[in-house]
Amino acid sequence: MKLPAEGGCQCGAVRYQITDEPVVVYVCHCTSCQTQSGSAFGMAARVRGEHFILNQGELSSFERPGSNGHTFTNSFCGQCGKRI
Repeated sequence: MKLPAEGGCQCGAVRYQITDEPVVVYVCHCTSCQTQSGSAFGMAARVRGEHFILNQGELSSFERPGSNGHTFTNSFCGQCGKRI
């Protein structure tokens, strides 16, 4: 990944920057990730909070329990619904 990396949602309301490598990038096949992605899997990257800069807009989020007992926070654009 070329750093800093920039990204955003589909409608352009949310823009962000990642300033360091993700802690982990993974593919999950749990039913929650399948439902959210509309696919057989969901892809995700975990980034430390200090390396995620929200440059524009606001994120909406919800929490869900994982099968491993951890709580996952899922963030998305409140306007277009794109997962961030």
